[in-house]
Amino acid sequence: MLYNSRIETTKKLVNAINKSEVKHFISSSAIGIYPDNTACDEECSKSADDFLANLVKDWEKEALKCQKSTAILRLGVVLGTDGGALKKMLLPFKLGLGGVIGDGSMITSWIDIKDLVRIYRFILQNSLTGTFNAVSPNPVTNKILTKELASALNRPAVLPLPKFVLKLIYGEASVVLTASKEVYPKALQKAGFEFEYPILKDSLEHLIGRNI
Repeated sequence: MLYNSRIETTKKLVNAINKSEVKHFISSSAIGIYPDNTACDEECSKSADDFLANLVKDWEKEALKCQKSTAILRLGVVLGTDGGALKKMLLPFKLGLGGVIGDGSMITSWIDIKDLVRIYRFILQNSLTGTFNAVSPNPVTNKILTKELASALNRPAVLPLPKFVLKLIYGEASVVLTASKEVYPKALQKAGFEFEYPILKDSLEHLIGRNI
């Protein structure tokens, strides 16, 4: 299901775009293509060898069959209040049950939803092509993520969360919270993009303070 929803949908979309008057195509994939515990930007030649990484490779392969100007946007953990990873984390933290996952050393490469929208606009306005990492320039450890989220919610975060518990709760989606992806947006910054929320604390304060 996950494979078909990405690959087959992209294939149909690319076929339609190739026959249309659309001039620019942005395909969104994921930083899951990169290996864990390795600092990577867009020039990184290493890749993970697991289901998610192979999915991203096939996904991008289909996108690059587009005959129009094409940009590949690899998304990190998107922080927004309408769904995604942040929403999954909020309930246990609000109940005072939030805590560091494992030893807290995993790296999370994240992006504020507002900056993500601005990135799409920036790519279209500047007719950019190639691969871009849609992540903040400041990835954080899970320990820091936990501390900042607890602080923003004014809740304690003292109970450690074993990885197997997250898998029981979230299933395969738990990989978003347990993977360790240290990814940087070198290509976007080189092109002149400036982040409005490059710091996790500022992102969480604006998201939680205004919308939750």
